[in-house]
Amino acid sequence: MAHDLELVRASLLYADSVELLSPAALMVGGVAAVHHAGPEALIEVLGSLDDETLARFGDGNPQELRETLRAYQALASLPRAERRKRLGPLRSAEVQRLFADFRSTMAAPGGPRDMMGEVLEQAQVPELDAALAAGVLTLSTDFMTLDADSDTQIEEYTARLKALLAQPSTHLLLDERMSGIAQSLIDDGQVTPSAATMTRVVRSRVGTGLVAQLPAFPGASIEAILETREELSAPLARYRGGVNRLSKTVESDPLSAGLSAEVEDMWRDEVVPAVNDLRADLSATRLGHDAAVNLGRDSKSILAGGAFIFGVESFTDHSTLLAAGFSAASVTGKAVLDAYKDLAGQRRQAKRHDLFYLLALEEQL
Repeated sequence: MAHDLELVRASLLYADSVELLSPAALMVGGVAAVHHAGPEALIEVLGSLDDETLARFGDGNPQELRETLRAYQALASLPRAERRKRLGPLRSAEVQRLFADFRSTMAAPGGPRDMMGEVLEQAQVPELDAALAAGVLTLSTDFMTLDADSDTQIEEYTARLKALLAQPSTHLLLDERMSGIAQSLIDDGQVTPSAATMTRVVRSRVGTGLVAQLPAFPGASIEAILETREELSAPLARYRGGVNRLSKTVESDPLSAGLSAEVEDMWRDEVVPAVNDLRADLSATRLGHDAAVNLGRDSKSILAGGAFIFGVESFTDHSTLLAAGFSAASVTGKAVLDAYKDLAGQRRQAKRHDLFYLLALEEQL
């Protein structure tokens, strides 16, 4: 699930909501459903496993375990009164105790339920759970029949991919493998993609691709991403405008491998310099530099004591001024005020830049 999770993380930092169509996620979702459903659902799944897999859950004798499972299911499906009628009160009570012991074995530490839990942990399903619970991620379950044969599953998945390519309202994000399959479907004349969809494919790949370039991105948890995107909703809206602007410069085909390389070039040649400029404009030390320049022009602006602090309290707080290298004993009046006004204007402008979102993401993640 690591690859799927990387796509989900990047998508959640670009889109309002995400629908995931993933065979791996669908299969792991089935494991999660059984894990949470209890012993009866687990026993039903165990009974459907092949001998080699089932042997891992017993003492190496899959046939014996399979017979035990079938006997359990047959008796457990009977109403209690029917069991008492067939087995008699004493035998029925003994079977009831065996049922309790068997359920306990299924849920015991190191048992089948724990093994399923380990599978879910290794697949990082708790990460997906956080996004699902927040309502920003949906796991599609109707694009493929889970218990069908492989050929049927491939046909179903391909049919859904064709439908998405032809749907004008789709913001489709495909990994490189699925992009290659989609391009083959187009080249073979099996589907004619919507022009609007292909335009959005480029935007989706640029928008998520730039986010994925952030140094902090690979280690960001879903929980941190959910919190960050909520706090940065306004910059995110402007970032989408920036992505639209940058996407118009893309020369590669929407589904080509060359687009990923072009996004990397875009990051290095345009985005990084722009973000560095924004970082400089937002730096507190910029106030000290600009004030020193202004001080050389306005020697009459030197004041003493708390007059300076009083004069600029409405513009900033004391901690920002100290961070900029000033103290109450060596301050400037009009020079610092002018510098601060200029800096405040630069900061407002920087925060309205369409790439400010990437800078804020890096800092918060």
